[in-house]
Amino acid sequence: LVGKDEEAGISFKSFESFAKFRPEIHGLEIFDKFFTWGQDDQMYISSLTPGANLVQTGSAKSLFWGSFGEKFYADEAQISQESIGDYVLIISNLSMKNNLISKKQMNRYLYKSGYKKDEYDFTKREIWEELAFKKIIEIVETISKKTSFKVVLRPHPSEDVEPWNKLFQHNSNVKVSKKGNIVATILGARHVLHAGSTAGLESLLLGKSTLSYQNLVGFEDEEMFANTYSQSLNSLEDLVMKLNSGDSFPPLPGFLEIARRKLSCFGEYGVIENQVSEILEIVERTSNSNLIEMGGDLRKTGTLKRVFERIRFGKSNFEKLSSNKRPQINSSDLEFDLKKLQKLLSYEFHVEIHQLADSTFRIERI
Repeated sequence: LVGKDEEAGISFKSFESFAKFRPEIHGLEIFDKFFTWGQDDQMYISSLTPGANLVQTGSAKSLFWGSFGEKFYADEAQISQESIGDYVLIISNLSMKNNLISKKQMNRYLYKSGYKKDEYDFTKREIWEELAFKKIIEIVETISKKTSFKVVLRPHPSEDVEPWNKLFQHNSNVKVSKKGNIVATILGARHVLHAGSTAGLESLLLGKSTLSYQNLVGFEDEEMFANTYSQSLNSLEDLVMKLNSGDSFPPLPGFLEIARRKLSCFGEYGVIENQVSEILEIVERTSNSNLIEMGGDLRKTGTLKRVFERIRFGKSNFEKLSSNKRPQINSSDLEFDLKKLQKLLSYEFHVEIHQLADSTFRIERI
C-alpha cells in the first residue's frame, strides 16, 4: 500500500504552516511506503511520524510542470489560444466564499475526513476570501476595459462557478471555466494572475509570465510560496501598465533553488521511474490478500476514507463536491491520454482499463 498527499502543502512558504491543519499526514505508518514531494515535506513529516516509511521520490504530477507538460498539452493550449484569443488567466481560490456545499455540509465533510472541530478555525481564510472576491471583480473589469486582452477566470476546483457566471454573463471579454486540465489553460495564456495558489506555482515552473495580486487584496492569511517569487501588482494602475507594456514577468531570483528543494525531479521523467521502482519492490513481497485483510482498519484512516467510499459506493458521500472538485474522466478519456503518452515517450504498451467508480480505474498491463 503506497500513498502521497495532494499538492497543497508545496504552495505554502512553510510546510509546517500547512501541516498543522492536515490530519491526513498523521498515521502514515500503515503505508508500505509514502511518497513525498521534496525535502521540505520529507523532513517535517519524518519528524512528525518517525515510524513512517517515507520515500522522497517527488510527485508524478510534477512531471507536467516543465517541457514534458508543454508537449503533452500543446494541442489543448493551441485550441485555447485560437478559440479565445490573447487572454490573461486569473486564478480564483475561493473555496469557502463560493463553495459548492453549505458551511454545515463542509464542516461535516471535514469531520468525516479526520479533522477535529477545534483544528479547523478558518476565520482568517474567510476574511481573505471576502476581500479577494471583491478585488478579483475589479481586476477582471479593469483588464476588460483598459487592455486588449480577453480574460479567462479559473475558479478553484471546489468553487461554484455560478456566482462568477452571473457577474460576468454580459461581458463578452470574460470566460469563466474550470474545464480541462489547468496546465493547458496556463500554457495558452499570455499572463497568469494568482494570489498564492498551486496554479500560480505551476505557472512559474512552466516559465509563463506570472503576476501576484495578493498585494491588491491587502490582508494575508498565510505566506504562500508563489506570491513570494512572483512579481507583485501594487495597484490597478500598475496592473494596466504591466499588461500594456508588452513585457513578460518571470519568477524573481532564487525561485528555482527553492523549487528544487520543495519538488524533487519536477518536470523530469525520472520522477516516474523513481515511483515505479519503489512500487515494484513492494509488489515482489506483498500479496493482495494482505491488503484485503487490512481493509477494515484502512477504512478508519482519514487518508483513505474517501477512496473507500468511492470504491464501495461508486461515488463519494459528498457527491456534489466530489463531482465538481476534480475533472471527471471516463475510460475513453484515459485511453486517449495513454495513447498520447505512448507517442511522446516513443514506447508502445498495451493495457486493459477497468472503471471501478467515478474517475477511478484499475489499469492492467497485458
